[in-house]
Amino acid sequence: MKNEIKFIAHRGYHEYYIENTYDAFIEAGKRNNYAIETDIYLTKDNVMICNHNNKIDGMDKNIVDCYYQEIEKIELHKNNVTSKVCLF
Repeated sequence: MKNEIKFIAHRGYHEYYIENTYDAFIEAGKRNNYAIETDIYLTKDNVMICNHNNKIDGMDKNIVDCYYQEIEKIELHKNNVTSKVCLF
């Protein structure tokens, strides 16, 4: 049996992209990661959101206490990159 090392991108590829965003997940796949690791939270109106913590940067409320309409307005910023919260 052949032993292979398989890489899992924790929160996606976030060296350049913002973690837990669509761009970070796509880039992880392009870099041949075997899988990604993320956490899923349900909003108050049962929309699934990918995020590591129970709060999104810039919000005071927990994801489970928010409606998606509140979350979809949030822009995330890192290294001159702007992205939106990722849905599952």
